[in-house]
Amino acid sequence: MTEHPRNPKTQQFCIKEVPYQAKNWNHLTTSWIYWFIGFVDGEGSFSIVKRQKNKQDHFWNCQTKFHISQRADSQYILEEIQTVLGIGHCYYCPDISPKSNKRLHVNPMISFIVSSMKDCQALVSLFEQFPLKLKQDEFLLWRDAVLELAKGKQRNLDYYDYLYFAIRWLRQYQHSIDNLYPYNSDWRKYLNT
Repeated sequence: MTEHPRNPKTQQFCIKEVPYQAKNWNHLTTSWIYWFIGFVDGEGSFSIVKRQKNKQDHFWNCQTKFHISQRADSQYILEEIQTVLGIGHCYYCPDISPKSNKRLHVNPMISFIVSSMKDCQALVSLFEQFPLKLKQDEFLLWRDAVLELAKGKQRNLDYYDYLYFAIRWLRQYQHSIDNLYPYNSDWRKYLNT
């Protein structure tokens, strides 16, 4: 297991930035971007996904995802976000499942989801230019996962596994896991807490 170097001043991980084309955000107005930052702080969710295809399979499907969900009557807001940013997709989710006729939600929902690697990297460049307030710690873990997956075959899946655990821990306990259980400690023993 390779150790990720830490910045000697901040003791945070030094991730080698993978060169990618940062999207140009000059077309965004100041008032719109600050409205969007506040909206993401309240409604946005950064996800690090790690799924096994089946129990016999030893390969994991790793993905980073950002989404905002609203009731379907607020569809115009999410469609505006998608149009202005030029990334992601909007998906409609009915309140009743067409297959089983079970109620899924109280009201129909719509979600704005960013999941492709190119779009996630564009979102990283946006939030690095215009930092979040409340969800900054969650975003930093998610950004590290995006950059780790962007390395392709050189990615460290053990570090990705740590980030997957860290974002769950952060959501549950609302403080930085890096201060409590750094990557070079035996953090795996806390997985079942």
